[in-house]
Amino acid sequence: MIFRHSRIGRALSPRAGKGLSSQPAGEQTACVVTSHNYGCYLAQCLDSCLRQTIPFSHIIVVDDASTDETRDVAVKFAGQGVRYLRTEFRNYSLARNAGYKALPPASHVLFVDADNWLADNYVEVLRRGFVNSNIGACYGNLLHHRNNRTLGLSKSVQASKEGWLEQANMADACSLMRCDAFEQAGLWSEAGTVMSDWSLWLRFRRMGWKMQFCPEAILNYRIHDRQMSVAWRTDPMKVVEAAPKESALIAIVTLFSGRTWALRAYARVLHSLQWNRRNIVVVAVDNSGNPAFNTQLETVLRDSGCVHVLVSDATCAVADVSSERFAGDSRLRQQHNHRLAVQMARLYAIARQFVPAATTHVWTIEDDIEPPPDALKHLMFGLYRFRRAGMIGGLARSRFGKRWIAWDDGKPFEAPSPGDYKEATETGFTCALFPRSVWDALAFRPGPGVPEGNVAYDHTACRDIRNMGRQVLISGSVRCKHWQQDGTFV
Repeated sequence: MIFRHSRIGRALSPRAGKGLSSQPAGEQTACVVTSHNYGCYLAQCLDSCLRQTIPFSHIIVVDDASTDETRDVAVKFAGQGVRYLRTEFRNYSLARNAGYKALPPASHVLFVDADNWLADNYVEVLRRGFVNSNIGACYGNLLHHRNNRTLGLSKSVQASKEGWLEQANMADACSLMRCDAFEQAGLWSEAGTVMSDWSLWLRFRRMGWKMQFCPEAILNYRIHDRQMSVAWRTDPMKVVEAAPKESALIAIVTLFSGRTWALRAYARVLHSLQWNRRNIVVVAVDNSGNPAFNTQLETVLRDSGCVHVLVSDATCAVADVSSERFAGDSRLRQQHNHRLAVQMARLYAIARQFVPAATTHVWTIEDDIEPPPDALKHLMFGLYRFRRAGMIGGLARSRFGKRWIAWDDGKPFEAPSPGDYKEATETGFTCALFPRSVWDALAFRPGPGVPEGNVAYDHTACRDIRNMGRQVLISGSVRCKHWQQDGTFV
């Protein structure tokens, strides 16, 4: 791929045009306008950029492989200081990055697609939103237009709330960003173009930057058949495969009891996982009290290629009964049901202390459970599709009965078909994905379980999630192998 400055851009770079600001770099706001065959809209967009009540310091039009009048329109604005850059990426993320790199230093930057236009005070209102130093971007409302008719404000743009980014994108790419935050987040991702704004905001979150909603700032958003977003809207799974897979940070939390025979399957889970390894952190709690097992577990984690944290805790639920023996003996589990629940709740509370602050989602996988390689895609899609979901679980059969480890008001759970999701009242942490905000809101503790008379930490968590007004859902596509000591699985 190549890009080059036109003579227009080079000639105008030393001076500011009529609609541009001459403020010092520490206060300057730059603007990148991207166009791929949006020449028919470009003049309206540039007019709106030049009318800003707080002027831009620099405006550059990035013409990405256009075959229409984009260049001719840009030329007409050269006298007002608008620069022009031609690229051949056919990728608006790469085009945006090229425009940003071609600009002089500034404190803030705004990216505008040429088919949209700004309200005159758009930048001014957004600049007022930077009330705290940890706000990395301010975003406004979208006013939809189609065929010269105003449709109304977007329903998808909402005020930033704790956990909002974990399941959906609520801010447009045309948000005003601190350049420091934008550069820390790695600029626009060059991996793809689907929901590139959501991907960027997830990386903002990982870096500790906040988002601020400024509802009075209005971006006039044109809806038409040539929009880049039309393609992925027909296949929403592409959203998950692009944005969260690219930028969400997943913490896999697993408790280990010392079952050496299960390590091979766990290693297979980490090696076959269809996700970006740089976005995976494994938090392993070893409750075996067995140094030899701990060494083997460390080897499995190191060989996985994932960042990992290994925490050792040798406290037994019942004195003189190893965790490995406890895990495999159904009679012991029933006899000391309450102590087991207390122990498991305590171990998950310990694990939580080692989940990185930047984590967006927590995925619990028990040490003898093997989810399919594409499990995370289906679990994540469930969170995206069902905004009230607080937990998406996979299916696994119990070793102690021919049933799924899930219940529907105390009754046996009927599994949904592949591709479908079904609500459960209780399920285990066998294979379950949580938005980070939900995981942090849980107080791990024992409580009534199913069947009646049992005590369980995971069933209590499910009830707490439902009490938050969230749903516990099961994915029919995530059917896990539940391994046994004899080398078979149920």
